[in-house]
Amino acid sequence: MFKSNKKGFSIIEVLCSISILSITITVNTSMIVNSLRIKNYNDNLQRYSYFTEALKNNLVYNLEFKNLTSLKNKKLYIGESDFKVDILKENRLNEIIKSSPPNTKAYIELMLNEEEENYIISIKLYYPQEKINIRTVWRGEKEALPL
Repeated sequence: MFKSNKKGFSIIEVLCSISILSITITVNTSMIVNSLRIKNYNDNLQRYSYFTEALKNNLVYNLEFKNLTSLKNKKLYIGESDFKVDILKENRLNEIIKSSPPNTKAYIELMLNEEEENYIISIKLYYPQEKINIRTVWRGEKEALPL
């Protein structure tokens, strides 16, 4: 009497499986793209942090007192293109320091303040959505800095 025709059900099953597969692929690719963006962001932030730490050590151990006083009460900037440790190793810090903030997404701001008998060097790393502060304090007589 009745013949069962299941062709319609098989087409619906195939369409459902294709739609589930496409949703799964879309979610997976968006997760992979986001993880690559985060990895790139973290790698850059780590590299910039290493440069900032090297800059601090260079200022503390290699800067002479007369050069230190010439930086007093000025804001100085280092652009992202100059974040190279080789420049610090060769003591070419004066070549990369600029007096105006660069138009890059990451830069470092240097400032030297004098508070009573102390010199305070403030190093700020600006990176999108991040601001990292490093403060180095010299205490004692200004002529006897540990340089």
